[in-house]
Amino acid sequence: MDARRLNEAWGDWLATYPWQAWCTLTFREERTHASATRAFGSFTRWLRKDSPGLGWFCAHEVGSFGRLHLHALLGGMEPFTSRKALWKRWHDRFGRAQILPYDPERGAAHYVAKYVSKELSHYEIEEPRASRSLIRLAALWSHSAALRPLATSGRS
Repeated sequence: MDARRLNEAWGDWLATYPWQAWCTLTFREERTHASATRAFGSFTRWLRKDSPGLGWFCAHEVGSFGRLHLHALLGGMEPFTSRKALWKRWHDRFGRAQILPYDPERGAAHYVAKYVSKELSHYEIEEPRASRSLIRLAALWSHSAALRPLATSGRS
């Protein structure tokens, strides 16, 4: 399978998940892939304290100036999770962060998927799991004419 088709397949697969945030995470100082993975693990362990259903896809990219940074998709977060709190946690500990609401129409799943087939790629995934409060919220939303039902992937 060529790289373009591999990227497309990964992107299509990642797009099946109900992601909530699209992140670009940088570091103040240079990091190895192992060190960046540990930093992201620290970040997700902190986030999982309030969002036990957290899932993610994280890919490493070495930018044009040779600096490593991360692209991540986050899902399974509790509805009260604040993007500002996520930004502050990353910023205070590691460096700059851009954390945006995930919009499936904008192609973020395909964007991060392209790093899977690059030479020396580093990535990891943990599937989002719906928490009890998220399931209750989805049930409430689906019974309301004013709100759109929560999209689910059918995965657990």
